[in-house]
Amino acid sequence: MRLLLGMLRPDVGTAEVLGCPVADADRVVWSRVGHLIETPPRHGELTVADSVHFAARLQGWDRRSARVAPAAIIADLDHWQHRATRTLSLGNRQRLGIAMAFIHRPGVLILDEPSNSLDPLGVVRVRQLLRMRASED
Repeated sequence: MRLLLGMLRPDVGTAEVLGCPVADADRVVWSRVGHLIETPPRHGELTVADSVHFAARLQGWDRRSARVAPAAIIADLDHWQHRATRTLSLGNRQRLGIAMAFIHRPGVLILDEPSNSLDPLGVVRVRQLLRMRASED
């Protein structure tokens, strides 16, 4: 996963994402990739809403973007939006990481155990979200 995200270079061969060698991928390619690897993001001083907005800003969207709120709601975070992320359970931080990976509706998702630390209902909802997203393309 780290190879596909350009965090590591392969010792031998090449890695490609969206048909482009990772080493040559530019902002256009990376703007079409969403990811959540290992531990979910934790910007402890930010609220959930601020973290989602931060992810949107990284994609070039302003705070009023129409896509920001739905991603948080889909990830079951709407009632936590004013809470500092450092106070969230691991499961809710995982939901936040999923919302941040989905925020820009990427063409490719690279997810490492997206249902890790989620309760059974959370696992079902993540699977539904992935199926829904796959059927949109």
